[in-house]
Amino acid sequence: MSSEIEARSGASATSRHQIDLAEASLPDGPSDLAWFDFYDAARLDSFAGYAALTTGDHPEAAQRLASAADRLGAQGSKQRSVILADLAGAHGRDGDRVADYLGQAIDALTVDWYATGMDRVRAIRPLLADSKHGRHLDGQIRALSPAS
Repeated sequence: MSSEIEARSGASATSRHQIDLAEASLPDGPSDLAWFDFYDAARLDSFAGYAALTTGDHPEAAQRLASAADRLGAQGSKQRSVILADLAGAHGRDGDRVADYLGQAIDALTVDWYATGMDRVRAIRPLLADSKHGRHLDGQIRALSPAS
């Protein structure tokens, strides 16, 4: 999604504009575009949450990502690990919540491996520094890693 690209390049206003355009283009009902079953409100919330996270808007990121996690159906099981890791990042100052969400992301990866999900877990893990939570998660990450 272009909002993610814009957010990663530091263009937060453009990123948010792209989210607004995407929201305006979603059909009113799920049956309006029966053929368009990949992109839905849950995925939009996921992209919007990630864009908010990369631009430093942690409250907006937490709200959008929590909504995405709540709405994501079985069809989006691979994406769950990414959303949960991003949600951990949105709560970066609360070590217990970061650890909880990263633990859930790792659990999701044990069910449905997704390299992007693992990348996000590894990117957020440093928020826990050398804490008890962090060391525990390190063991779980090592157990999941193909090289171990």
